[in-house]
Amino acid sequence: MKHVILCLLFFTLTTSFAQKKLKVIKATSTAVDIKDDNYPITKNAWTVMPKEKLDVYTTSAKKVTFYTDQESISFNVDPKVGEYDFIILVNRTDTARTQVKYDVEAPSRRPVAYLDTLQKAGKYNLSDRREVPVFTYQSMDNPNLVRID
Repeated sequence: MKHVILCLLFFTLTTSFAQKKLKVIKATSTAVDIKDDNYPITKNAWTVMPKEKLDVYTTSAKKVTFYTDQESISFNVDPKVGEYDFIILVNRTDTARTQVKYDVEAPSRRPVAYLDTLQKAGKYNLSDRREVPVFTYQSMDNPNLVRID
């Protein structure tokens, strides 16, 4: 009898440690905004897909925040840990198991800022006097424009 109780106790302890409780954030919309590092939030960057077994967001950022229409969740991404699992609960019924996964090769989610692009450009050549080609629209009566395929 002692062995049975010890076995049951051992089984209960091992299963309780094995099941890691995942963090849950709520949503009523499937659109999610994401913020990587200190860059601006990317609106509608993610779509929640409850039918997927595991939806993985791969990033090389050190901090990632998911924003639903109701809550948010942040992760300080440690390359040694590599993966962070959580659940997005949509309309209190659909659960989407989601994972933030670190990958040094992942493209940056930082939006391209026009100012950054312009600042990297060379100096203007004010003596450049190239002609701009003449541009005209075709007539509205042109058969290629009025033809419907």
